[in-house]
Amino acid sequence: MKPTSRTVLFTLVILLFSGQVNALRCGNSLVGIGDRKHEVIRLCGDPTYTDSYDRPLNGNSYNSGFLHMDVWTYNFGKSRFIQELVFENGILRYINQLGYGY
Repeated sequence: MKPTSRTVLFTLVILLFSGQVNALRCGNSLVGIGDRKHEVIRLCGDPTYTDSYDRPLNGNSYNSGFLHMDVWTYNFGKSRFIQELVFENGILRYINQLGYGY
């Protein structure tokens, strides 16, 4: 079956916008995967809550080293979702939307 131009256009639109799924809007700026902690602070300000821990590489701590993890939470108020940002060695790797803020 030959794809129609509408199907091709729809696929292209999905592909174009799929990269923005992992982005957070702070004012007029976007924070995205791959940004460093200092860039996020510059654009979004200080997080509401922070946590950090060291995760063993390869699932165990025996002679494999550790990956430093930082988890930042931003609460932008009742009208927006709380955002959880996860950094590995200072680089943003995940953005999770939690429930509405308070």
